[in-house]
Amino acid sequence: MFRNVWYVVLVTCLFISLGAFAQDADNDKSGATAHSDIASTPAVNNSTNGSYIATNTSNNFTESSPNATNESNNPATPKRQIILQNFFMPSPHGYDGQSADVELLRLYLPFKFLGVENIFRVYQPIETTPLIPEGRTAGFGDTEVYDLVLHRRNKFTIGAGPLLILPVASHNNLGAGKWQAGAAGMVVMEKSWGIVGAIISYQHSFSGYGSDRPTTRLVSVQPIVHYNFNKGYYLRSSGIWNLNNGSHASEIPIGFGAGKVWTLPGGTVMNIYVEPQYSVYRTGTGAPIWQVLSAVTFQFPVRAKRSLP
Repeated sequence: MFRNVWYVVLVTCLFISLGAFAQDADNDKSGATAHSDIASTPAVNNSTNGSYIATNTSNNFTESSPNATNESNNPATPKRQIILQNFFMPSPHGYDGQSADVELLRLYLPFKFLGVENIFRVYQPIETTPLIPEGRTAGFGDTEVYDLVLHRRNKFTIGAGPLLILPVASHNNLGAGKWQAGAAGMVVMEKSWGIVGAIISYQHSFSGYGSDRPTTRLVSVQPIVHYNFNKGYYLRSSGIWNLNNGSHASEIPIGFGAGKVWTLPGGTVMNIYVEPQYSVYRTGTGAPIWQVLSAVTFQFPVRAKRSLP
């Protein structure tokens, strides 16, 4: 029952985000002047104080500036985002040549609480996993939600906050079967040539469906490096290192890929990228040897509040 309710809530949040995007697009097309709309222009980073200022854009599909490229790739950018990622694993360790696949839906929702910047995040995987000795199973994995409280100083952004894992997987082999809690931290430095940073998290199970499921103790480290070129092109590396002391399925992938950023009409930024990743260290059934990350990101502009006549 809880799983079904959560799926309804998740899909509702997705449609609300898409609806807000559609409404913003309609406002841009209508040319309404009843309010100040700084969001029809994408924000760029002010290198002196880390604040975000508006810049003009045309009404056409345009190439992105280095600042817009940094914003699209910076995990600390305070804008609504929908990220659709796919991790294709041709031959995970222990599955005798069978492939696996994980689609990951990410929602980023920035807000302020008592004047402090926060970014609330929801991660929902949809997994296709091999079965032993043959066959496959597919469905929703466990949902991860967490909130990062941000502090900006010059070109650095530091964030930290709690995380919670909801055991809503649609099949036993697609999730840990246990509630998990922990903490996440982030540090990002933005430069004219790109960004460099890391996201680190720890989660530990505290309740579950039965004692037969192993305890989860997972440390994740994601080094992030992006190097920008002209016209929105960039190189990237963002492999997520998972060190699982519970199931003992761990991997350290090193990635190298490329992407392209465009600014769409109305100020929405679209980011498409592909990044092959090779695990220099792996252990346990299911750990990927090779995997290919492909993704598209939609980053929505910040809309000013409507002013009263």
